[in-house]
Amino acid sequence: MTVKRFACLISMLASIVSAQSVRIAQIDNSSLLLNQKVKLYINITDREGNLIKDATADRFQVFESIDGNDYTPIPGITRVESKANYVQGINLILLLDNSGSMYRDMSGARTTDVDSMRITFAKRAARTFLKSVTNPKDRIGLASYHSFYTSHSSPTRDKVLIERTLDEITQPQDDELHTELYGSFYLAVDELRNIRGRKAIILLSDGENSPYYSMTKKEHPRFGAKIFTYDEPVAY
Repeated sequence: MTVKRFACLISMLASIVSAQSVRIAQIDNSSLLLNQKVKLYINITDREGNLIKDATADRFQVFESIDGNDYTPIPGITRVESKANYVQGINLILLLDNSGSMYRDMSGARTTDVDSMRITFAKRAARTFLKSVTNPKDRIGLASYHSFYTSHSSPTRDKVLIERTLDEITQPQDDELHTELYGSFYLAVDELRNIRGRKAIILLSDGENSPYYSMTKKEHPRFGAKIFTYDEPVAY
């Protein structure tokens, strides 16, 4: 759905008579500066939880609010398209935790058995996910992080490349062992910022945020002394 201007805070979409839930899945404002349009990707389900796919523009109303208290209706819904996920595809980044703890077993004990390491299970889950993606228009990228963030591939349709690149992610050493979770999540969001349409980050991690600066008292090569909080990548 495309509206003529950006809503700072969207409170709701007018309910369809048979709908139980109308949920905003994503807001894409990449066209805002050029043509004052914003795309809203929404999921609509009926009372049984089934997706409603035949909604039309005249059955929606969008509201905006600057302060989250007073809402004003926005006129000018220009178009509603069904099955946007399939028609347009989704750009995803698999963000893999490659910190030192990922090379322990599932109970947290040190191990030399590769098959019992958390990283092995995470890579296996990533491969299973790659096989589950059947829409030819979906694109998948790969990034990993420990103390530092590495982008291995921007979103691509070449799933074989992504699977092969998983094998190139190796065990970190020394100052690389820490878990710069929120900072790396922020950088993954930054990678997707200039890509239009649906996009998502799938995080595979075992642990909490253990920033490089907090753990070593040395400035991070990219972030300096900054320590990211969980809400910064979400708001970015």
